Amino acid sequence: MDYAHFPRYRFLLLTVRNAVGPDVFEAGFYLHDLRSLKDRQIEANKFYTMSKEMIRKISPDMLHIPEVGGRHLSILAKLYRNDALGTEFNREWGIALTRGFDRTTDAGLLKEDIQGWPVLEGKYIHQFNHNFARPQFVSDMSAGLAREAKKRVYKNKHREFYHSFRLAFRSISSPTNMRTVVSAIIPPQRFHANSMSSIVLTRNRYFIRSNNYNRMTAYLCGVLNSMSFDFAARSKVQMNVAPVIKTLPAAPPPRKQHYHDIAELAAKLSVGTDEFEGFAESLRIDNVSLPPPERIHTTARLDALVAHAYDLTRAEYQTVLDSFKFDENPILLESETADFNDNKTLRQFYGEVRRLAPAYYDDIAGGGL
Repeated sequence: MDYAHFPRYRFLLLTVRNAVGPDVFEAGFYLHDLRSLKDRQIEANKFYTMSKEMIRKISPDMLHIPEVGGRHLSILAKLYRNDALGTEFNREWGIALTRGFDRTTDAGLLKEDIQGWPVLEGKYIHQFNHNFARPQFVSDMSAGLAREAKKRVYKNKHREFYHSFRLAFRSISSPTNMRTVVSAIIPPQRFHANSMSSIVLTRNRYFIRSNNYNRMTAYLCGVLNSMSFDFAARSKVQMNVAPVIKTLPAAPPPRKQHYHDIAELAAKLSVGTDEFEGFAESLRIDNVSLPPPERIHTTARLDALVAHAYDLTRAEYQTVLDSFKFDENPILLESETADFNDNKTLRQFYGEVRRLAPAYYDDIAGGGL
């Protein structure tokens, strides 16, 4: 047996003992000492009392027990006061998820030596970045669209969908990754493999593209890539984001202006290549790639706006930020160039975002932004 892969997985040990009460129970996470199973005082800070009511609120369908405790648990409960992403969002939109080509059953669609549309995979994108790595495969446009035509959610509008900008995310992830939810806006004329999922904006369960479709796509991209949303995701995700993403809380902005600000900032972080000219124009922003210092500040401001939309207090937001393991490198704030396709630099990038975000939150809460 290959034990080298064990650190990638987490194990559940369920023990039964006299209950604390009829509607509460004890849970312990990330225990390292076997003696704790008999004496919880050995790792007392890792044990928490949870209630059935809280579990039903956080995970009404699966009754999933979140792997958090203490102050983290109260913040998570507050996030879940908001409607789930899979419900009718912002009183206008619903969402559906679509998988991409299967590397085995759809192998005939994946080519390397023909003219066609690129086939993206999860590892080829990062937050707000659809060009994180170069795609290996392409697919014939007609054959690929014929395959997608079978999906009921498009209601015969699959061509319109694939000629639209859309939001996609890495399907495979882990709560121990640098970021668990990784999403990006994908330009038209791209297919993707099943290591990515597309979010289809719907009304009455079917895809629709209205005048504010691009703005809502940008807004959702900003929310999904926030540390607040990631904080909620890490309590549920094991190895696959897709099965749980629709159950995660998505807060509508408390003020209409917040909706527009979040959408605009997410769009500014996403554009900057020729294929985004139409997208930038629709949101009335310049189609330019932000230099590193401005990109850090824009991401920090966006993250703070989302936290405020979730109605987190300053202390709660700081707890969320502190739950992530990043490095810091203030030199990035003075750099004219930086390779954000490099994981080490990305970790420092997020460290600087985390460091700057609380000040932006203070400005937003005080009405300064």
